[in-house]
Amino acid sequence: MTALRAKRNNDFNIPEEIIAHNLSVSTNNTPETAICENLFGRRIVDIGYIFEQIKKIRHIGGTDCTFIDMKFMSEIRNGYASIFKFQCKICNIENLIYSENPKEIYIPSNKSLVNGSIAVGIGYAQLAELSASIEVPSMCNKTYIKIQNYINLAVQKTACSEMKQAGDEEREIALKNKEVDVDGTPMCTVIADGQWSKRSYKSKYNALSGTATIIRKRTGKVLFVGVRNRYCAICQRASSHNEKASEHVCFLNWRKASTAMEADGIVEGFSSSVEMHGLRDGDNQYYGLAEELVDTMTKEDFDMKKMEFIKKLNEADRTNIEINTRNQSNNSLCCKKKIHNLLYAPNPKSKQLNYGQVMEAKARTKFEEMFDLKVHTCGLIVDRDLSYLAASPAVGGIGKTHKYPFVFNHDPLATGQA
Repeated sequence: MTALRAKRNNDFNIPEEIIAHNLSVSTNNTPETAICENLFGRRIVDIGYIFEQIKKIRHIGGTDCTFIDMKFMSEIRNGYASIFKFQCKICNIENLIYSENPKEIYIPSNKSLVNGSIAVGIGYAQLAELSASIEVPSMCNKTYIKIQNYINLAVQKTACSEMKQAGDEEREIALKNKEVDVDGTPMCTVIADGQWSKRSYKSKYNALSGTATIIRKRTGKVLFVGVRNRYCAICQRASSHNEKASEHVCFLNWRKASTAMEADGIVEGFSSSVEMHGLRDGDNQYYGLAEELVDTMTKEDFDMKKMEFIKKLNEADRTNIEINTRNQSNNSLCCKKKIHNLLYAPNPKSKQLNYGQVMEAKARTKFEEMFDLKVHTCGLIVDRDLSYLAASPAVGGIGKTHKYPFVFNHDPLATGQA
């Protein structure tokens, strides 16, 4: 049988060192540790700490044994960390040599590798395959998950601590600058935006996970992060097998449309700003969903909701809206100033635009002198028939000074700014 196996090996031109290689035998005491009697492969070690331990090995008692008099007995592996057991050939004293300092003066190799895997976007399977390719024994899946859960909690705790510290700093700055609400609550200007786990390419808005982030406009530090998940692997696996899911930390917290994740997360951040940081955002009453979005709404329900919404718009005071939104560049109610300019690109700059802004007031005054007319600034003009259409006219209302305050000389929807 041995001769037949040797003949087959020669037929495949297998190198002699591979044929003569003896596999080591290891005994798993627990799923997380392994005891090996033979050394093979490579290890990740703290080379300085290894040499320091070797230099300290000296057996006092007449024989004056050192590391050179010792033989390897076994290795205890816990993931990527190892403990090597040596026995003296003269006095039989046993010594342990650790691959890294067990006092954790730095991040241990196991935690470092799991943390690095999370950072670069790989999981246990990829890490194990990478380790096998360089002949470094890997950790088991149970150890990986245990360390991953530990790191997740540490990251979450650190993030909450940093957000709390950022809120404390912003509150102190707001109080120092006397930026407070009518009830004395500090206020701050923030930038809010959402992110999803996949690109939509303007067609598929079905991401399984999304986040909403609120940061300070003044310093750029994060004040709030809201996470929405529509999928849990353990729950989904149990559901597909018609079984009850085992006890686990479930991250499933969203069952509505992916497009609503951003708005819901930002509303949560605004709603909890006073509780978390003792801060209030001045624009939170103008931001958020008018009503919760529902994925399973029928066409009849959608049409009914639409008509109810249009009815509310028709009942709005159009005149009051126009008055309250005049001089929009300095108006706190202006959506374009408070939301669009914060979330998207900054205002375009050019010599022509700057010249127009500087000369606008002078041109208005000159026009009034030339034609004996009064020019009034206008706010948001709501269409009389289609109440969901509105615009800000590029030209103000023009009328005689001694007659009705102003009369529009053009269609605001045709020449205005949406």
